[in-house]
Amino acid sequence: MRKDRNQLPLWQRQRLDNIGRAQLMKERFPSVNRISIEIHEKPEEELGGGPRTVPRSYRSDDRAYFHFPCRYENSDNCSRGGLDLEGEIIELVRNRQSTISKSTHCEGKHGGETRPGNSRCMLPIEYSIIVEYSSFAD
Repeated sequence: MRKDRNQLPLWQRQRLDNIGRAQLMKERFPSVNRISIEIHEKPEEELGGGPRTVPRSYRSDDRAYFHFPCRYENSDNCSRGGLDLEGEIIELVRNRQSTISKSTHCEGKHGGETRPGNSRCMLPIEYSIIVEYSSFAD
């Protein structure tokens, strides 16, 4: 059963608002036909769960919102985590590059919001981005 929007934590409501306000791909990146993203999560054993791949594809009528929540969000393992790829995508398009692959970690906090002195989530993440440009664009 889905939660009522008002029952969600403030940060989750804000994320939903951000998605709704995000420009369409054709407005934000008019020279782009499609952006494909693959995120590979490789959790440590103590976090539980095996490796996971999250594929996403964005076309002209999709919202240009590139924040991906952490798989451990809403638990003691991660709070306000995830991966924001907007900056990477802006750089790719600005420089008219087609691909990038990198490794990083979740940007969230391990231990949740209520624990003092919490550290980073540190979920290892590898990602690749492929940008396909429109043939008619300059």
